[in-house]
Amino acid sequence: MFAALVNVLKCTDGTSKNDGSPARLPLAVCSGPRGRGFSLDPQRTWLEKAEHHCRRALTLDPALPEGHLSRAWILWSPAKNFQHADAIAALERALAARPNFERAHNRMSTICAHIGRLQEARVAHEQAQRSNPKTRSLNLEVFYLYSGDFARAEDAGEAYIGERPGTKYAPLPPLYSGDLDLAEQRLATALKQLGDEPLVVSMQGMLHARRNQSDPAVECVRRALDSPRSFGHTHHTYYQIACVYAVLGETDKAMAWLERSVETGFACWPFFQIDPHLESLREEPEFKRLVSELEQEYAALKIQRL
Repeated sequence: MFAALVNVLKCTDGTSKNDGSPARLPLAVCSGPRGRGFSLDPQRTWLEKAEHHCRRALTLDPALPEGHLSRAWILWSPAKNFQHADAIAALERALAARPNFERAHNRMSTICAHIGRLQEARVAHEQAQRSNPKTRSLNLEVFYLYSGDFARAEDAGEAYIGERPGTKYAPLPPLYSGDLDLAEQRLATALKQLGDEPLVVSMQGMLHARRNQSDPAVECVRRALDSPRSFGHTHHTYYQIACVYAVLGETDKAMAWLERSVETGFACWPFFQIDPHLESLREEPEFKRLVSELEQEYAALKIQRL
């Protein structure tokens, strides 16, 4: 996101010949998070300027698809605490103006997966593929993972992992399918490339927990939480910490981190119900209440542009 906002300013600092073109103002926000990640300027300077230029673009052209997509990126970000419903509404406006808008479909797929609307996530991914057969995302792999089809998640991600062996996603399918040796190999590659990235370190904690190595697992939790910045969404780190504690049988801590994950943007309640790492939580009243509340909230959310 940070790199995207830099590009926005370059397009709108008054020096560009296209400074008045509404389509150019938010365009960099649409593409930026793919490359740099999701870490933000802690002083929020760039975000505030991006919001200003996004509003300006939509004032000049209220139907501008790029403007609504940019607004969705901003709303569905750590700085805005992942406002799922409002971001989906912004994407629907983008798709109403441009039904074959690949990036809007891809973002819709990602958000739907985070709130447990897995079939809609699959449909949005397929719409993106039809709009641009060359588009590449991890949405299909994530759909299989969150649906509990761990073998297909591995198969679908094989080409992507081959191109990017250090990707943060790579250790997850073998962790879930039970191929812990392969997960260890991929974790070593990811840690070598990304260092103490909290997402990867918390996955390493999951591996230690699966192997009944309690002390190293808890040490990974500490290391993951020690890092104030991440190249990914922090709610996934929190979720993986919940998995660590659940596997270790510390259900109170597991529930607390699961709730923190939900509060910060990851609310995929169908996955919570099938994730083997959360098995120790299944009969906990707090777990059942959380899943029921999330199902009621997000199953009722209307998503029309699919």
